[in-house]
Amino acid sequence: MDIFSKELLRVGTLKGFKHFSCYLRGREELLVEIRKTAAAPAAAHPTGNFLGQDGAAAPTVDHPLKREMPPPMSPAPRSFVPESPMRTILPDLTGKPPASPANPGGDKGGPDDADICVFLVGAYQRYQSPFVWLRSGNLEGYMETDRDVPLKLATTQRWQEGRASKVVEVIAELVKTTVRPRVMNPFEVDFERVEGMPVMQSTFATGALMHLLREMLASGEHAAYEAYILGDLERLSQVHFMCFTTLADAAVAEQAEEQQ
Repeated sequence: MDIFSKELLRVGTLKGFKHFSCYLRGREELLVEIRKTAAAPAAAHPTGNFLGQDGAAAPTVDHPLKREMPPPMSPAPRSFVPESPMRTILPDLTGKPPASPANPGGDKGGPDDADICVFLVGAYQRYQSPFVWLRSGNLEGYMETDRDVPLKLATTQRWQEGRASKVVEVIAELVKTTVRPRVMNPFEVDFERVEGMPVMQSTFATGALMHLLREMLASGEHAAYEAYILGDLERLSQVHFMCFTTLADAAVAEQAEEQQ
């Protein structure tokens, strides 16, 4: 469980995925928010605005993506799986409860947003096995079930069979079984969001995303959407390089002004 817990902490800090968002809640809990209706595919080359935290344009660094983005070398594959029937997620009646009981009002998203599901991924050392609980929203086959009863997922069931799974595999299963129409790549990057961050934040975000996606490729465990990850990695590297060079140019200009 140590490796799973460390991965949970790392994945929980990442920002910029299209189909899910993560929020850490302590060292052993991760909230995963998923919108059940798949987002429409983004434009091929969106131009972010690199806004500051207050909504105004960042004043000290020019937006690097105002320049023409080079076309990707690999063609963009389709985003959705054709003819994808809904898979019912059942409760795991032999599972264990979370450390924190369910909140009747829900966690992220809340009961008023019927299109959002929030899942709690627990990596409790005392259980020696991860469990996932539904915290907000409704799932077919789970609507009337006690929210402190975990979901019966293939990825968490492996632990009970002595075979460990990874956090990214758990998230991938949640996205594939929740989002409709079913998406080809559960880890598709939201470039509109990433390119809309302040330049420094975008530099860190793209670097962290590239590190995770490269690890996923190296593992050989995501062959079904490997081509999609490669395409996103290519564009992430372009955005990361443009942000990095913009920050470097700004630092050189600032140093030159100080020397005058």
